[in-house]
Amino acid sequence: MKRRLRGMAAVLAMILLFGACGKPASTDENEVTSTPQVTEGETKTPDATLTEAPAATPAEAPEPTATPEPTATPEPWVGGSEAAKIIANMTIGWNLGNTLDSQGSVETAWGNPMTTQEMIDAVAEAGFNTVRLPVTWYCRADKELTVNETWLARVKEVVDYCYNNDMYVILNTHHETSWHIPSVAKADEVEKKFVHLWQQIAEYFKEYDEHLVFEGMNEPRVVGSAAEWSGGTTEERQIVSRLNQAFVDTVRATGGNNETRVLLITSYGANSSRIAMYGVKVPNDPYVGVSIHAYTPYAFTFNTKNEYDLKVWDGSKKGDIDAVFRDINDIFLKKGVPVVLTEFGAENKTNLPGGEDNLNARCQWIDYYITKAKEYGVPCVHWDNHVHSGSGELFGLLDRKALGWYEPEYIEAMMDAVYREE
Repeated sequence: MKRRLRGMAAVLAMILLFGACGKPASTDENEVTSTPQVTEGETKTPDATLTEAPAATPAEAPEPTATPEPTATPEPWVGGSEAAKIIANMTIGWNLGNTLDSQGSVETAWGNPMTTQEMIDAVAEAGFNTVRLPVTWYCRADKELTVNETWLARVKEVVDYCYNNDMYVILNTHHETSWHIPSVAKADEVEKKFVHLWQQIAEYFKEYDEHLVFEGMNEPRVVGSAAEWSGGTTEERQIVSRLNQAFVDTVRATGGNNETRVLLITSYGANSSRIAMYGVKVPNDPYVGVSIHAYTPYAFTFNTKNEYDLKVWDGSKKGDIDAVFRDINDIFLKKGVPVVLTEFGAENKTNLPGGEDNLNARCQWIDYYITKAKEYGVPCVHWDNHVHSGSGELFGLLDRKALGWYEPEYIEAMMDAVYREE
């Protein structure tokens, strides 16, 4: 489904200033509650309420000179302009979670079956045209992060399953937090390993066409820190932007189709809070977009087991969804930078009175969520960890053994929202 290419309303200087500043300054009369992002096996608490967005600090004026040297005319800002055209072709996506990203020597380490062509066929037949492949690399590599050739070949095999269905593929580096620590103390060491890792991935896949998208990092953050899920510190956000730039430079240097491949950078923790998104310094590259996660509203999308847990969808929390997309629009889309929500979803809650689940409520929620995303031209990729009952985070959609959908009504509601003519 085509999306309109947003006008580029900001110059490069403004974006650089915004991206470098971490101090909030009011831009809205109302408070915006940031949305925590959650991945497999992690329990997160809601972020702090942010009442303001970071403001740019005027650059210090240079000393006047009697005969100033002539300066070259700045290049026009072109960030994201070509990426937007490709991303516009993505309709709705699905995550192959807890599989290639498992932290073990094989993809079945977390109990999920081997991925097959038939699984991806079922995803395509349901109406998804994009598959995100979360991949963990460090446990299939040596200490310098030289990746095992057998693992590279297996990842390629799964990419090809998607290509056989003419799908878009988002390939990333996922659970790398044991070494990928965006702190001041670790920055140099992390960048060296990160560049080496992406040199290998980019070289291996550089002849694939524009249907293959690279996502540099998944939720980069300092695990256990006070600001882990609330947007990080100013220094940490700057390091994430430094790594984003290193990712883009590294992939581009490998040549081939990587010179014009869509590359997705991200905010600290892939966080959708305004302070995190304002901290992203977007490279001036026409094939760059931004990856954000937004499980919104958290009280509904996650089984918090707390008093604020929300099991019904009565429309009272629509404003939380509205705020996320309004902020994405203000911070990125208005500047011509496309955004993909590479993770979203609502957990299957089974602790309702009488033992019912909240299927109908989730169908109503996803209809509103997708409709709002379409309004802004932001494609969404639903998280699926293949867990639908029992303990853990219940985000399972596809029964990967029976090759059927656990809740066909939920998939139908999603597709109806995606393909409905407004």
